[in-house]
Amino acid sequence: MECRAKGDRHCRFIMAPPSKIKDHIARYSKRAYIKYEHYNKIDIPEFFKRKRVEDELKSRKDQLEELVTKRTDNLSRANKELEEANIAMRVVLKQMEQKEQADKENFLTNIKHSILPCLNELSGTGLTHEQEILLARLEKTSARSPPPSSASSHPIT
Repeated sequence: MECRAKGDRHCRFIMAPPSKIKDHIARYSKRAYIKYEHYNKIDIPEFFKRKRVEDELKSRKDQLEELVTKRTDNLSRANKELEEANIAMRVVLKQMEQKEQADKENFLTNIKHSILPCLNELSGTGLTHEQEILLARLEKTSARSPPPSSASSHPIT
């Protein structure tokens, strides 16, 4: 490209695909008054630069969308696995709570069966007034303890 604004004698433009501009300049310089070596200083505009940049942007956008899709799928899968693990943990926790309750009831039943006969034996002996009060409290407390439920006869293993 020659331009009078740059101090050249003429304004000349060579329109060609970017890959062929240098060949056109070499052919033109054989007929022109400017030698080919001077054309190395001339800026050759890249007419398709915008198109190339747009294509690169579109390609990068597509890559990013694919990456987002993959990561979203991975997160969805991980979330589903965590939800399943959470459900399993809740089931195990419920079973443990039921077993704990059954163990408590069994313990209280065993204590009742172990202590009540001893309390009955004590009531027939000569106790002091204070001892009789304590014995009555023990009998009353043991009578109030909850009876074993059906869960205690079938503990969860």
